[in-house]
Amino acid sequence: MVSFEAVACLMEHRKKGISKAMILHELKAAENLGAEVSTVFTLCPEKFSSPNRLYSGVGFKLVGNMFTWKK
Repeated sequence: MVSFEAVACLMEHRKKGISKAMILHELKAAENLGAEVSTVFTLCPEKFSSPNRLYSGVGFKLVGNMFTWKK
């Protein structure tokens, strides 16, 4: 299994395909190492639409939500 944290990119480097290329590279590397499941953990997916397009663009599907606990 491979898990990604939320991906971010500096404003001046957005819309160049850098994040997509990075994720695709890492997915391939994880597959080569035997990973059969890939996940992305994000907070507030309803608030940030650009990363959602990135994740769905490389094949991820929103399947649920997580709750974060803080003390």
